[in-house]
Amino acid sequence: MTQLFDMGTILINHKITPETILMMTEPYTDKNNLLPSLHRNLHHFICPNNNNNTKPRAAISVHKNLANKSWLLHELCSPDVTVIQTHLNGEKIAIVFRYVKYQCITSVLHGR
Repeated sequence: MTQLFDMGTILINHKITPETILMMTEPYTDKNNLLPSLHRNLHHFICPNNNNNTKPRAAISVHKNLANKSWLLHELCSPDVTVIQTHLNGEKIAIVFRYVKYQCITSVLHGR
């Protein structure tokens, strides 16, 4: 079963399972606006660096076992929106994570 945890719980308690999906707002990035490795078993998805060098404010991380069947949907992403498509429990799903000041909006879209 896929479980969602906040980043602090994941990193402090090391509850990284093969089904882990982590969504982060305003993640720490280096000077090149890249998200550094937070855990050896996590693969990160953020909007690719754009021309105006805007820091990403929405990121999705998945367990390395999900990374090979997950991909970033570039055409739907921006610094404030990260969208990935993956396969979970035999279903193709899109995970949309959007930064909104003072709140987060998360959607999971199922499809076959």
